[in-house]
Amino acid sequence: MAFDLAKFVREAFQNTGPSNPLRKLSERERMFISACLLSYKGIPGTGGSDAWEQAARTATEAATLAKKISEVLSAKHMQPVWDLPPLKSYFGEFEELPGRLRVFSVVLGGYLRHLVGKPGHQDKVMHNHFLIMASEFVRCRTGKHYDEHLAELFQALNNDSDLKDFSGDAIRRKREHFEKAYPLLYASVAAKALKLAAREERETGHSDSPEATRFSLTRAKGHRSPKTRHSESGSKH
Repeated sequence: MAFDLAKFVREAFQNTGPSNPLRKLSERERMFISACLLSYKGIPGTGGSDAWEQAARTATEAATLAKKISEVLSAKHMQPVWDLPPLKSYFGEFEELPGRLRVFSVVLGGYLRHLVGKPGHQDKVMHNHFLIMASEFVRCRTGKHYDEHLAELFQALNNDSDLKDFSGDAIRRKREHFEKAYPLLYASVAAKALKLAAREERETGHSDSPEATRFSLTRAKGHRSPKTRHSESGSKH
């Protein structure tokens, strides 16, 4: 029997409190944030199977390969081979290859470290970005993060006793750490959430907060409001 995500999400929302503001979201919006939370709950790939981990390994391998190629090209015992007429002009074109591979390694490796963390951490970072996406999308559509209510939904979706202590404060801390440690990725996630929220507003013709889109646009451009440094959890609103 096929898994009915729509039914699963509806039942999860029925298990949240009647005052949970996320109940006001459209069904499609509920599906989106629920999918983000379920993806966050999933266990990250092991052994660096994540695409970001693979890209980081490729950057490292490129530097190693550059060194090996350079050693082969400069090896004295290989010189007679390079001097052979059929090979001399052909392999001469590869003299710049080690340098190009080193540049590739430095640029890609540096970009990935700045964007999604050090090697071995990319999988976890990209795993966490699903939670940040859900949190930012809620803020874009409502004007507040409503962390406590998002945590309530998270628990309703998972029905896992190990997650009973997962709170709105935990979400806030993860979001603030994510923004501080990975500013480029955070900006990218916030911009994507804004784009999705703006599209939803156009298609549904309403927003739960008239100021939400304008506020989100300012945040996505990198301007922070002093009132949002410690966002309300939403539990008392």
